[in-house]
Amino acid sequence: MVLRQIMNAFLPAPGVIERLGDTREKARDKARETLVILGGLAFRAPSGSKMKDSKGGPETPLAIFERFFRDSGFGSKVARVREQVSKIF
Repeated sequence: MVLRQIMNAFLPAPGVIERLGDTREKARDKARETLVILGGLAFRAPSGSKMKDSKGGPETPLAIFERFFRDSGFGSKVARVREQVSKIF
């Protein structure tokens, strides 16, 4: 529950993923670190969730992370964001 709230606070635009396109190297590094930590937490989180995905099953924290990563990262209009996301993934 708390992890889902954190992900919904940090990942949607304008969020951590957009910071990967920042011109300052320090901001990009911190955004990358944050995404790695969130991804690790999502991977280790229990899959029990009350939210439902499009198939009717529960949407796990990992599925939420992957959805934001795919939509905001790989789907970004900013080339630097797409480049940085591909380095992480």
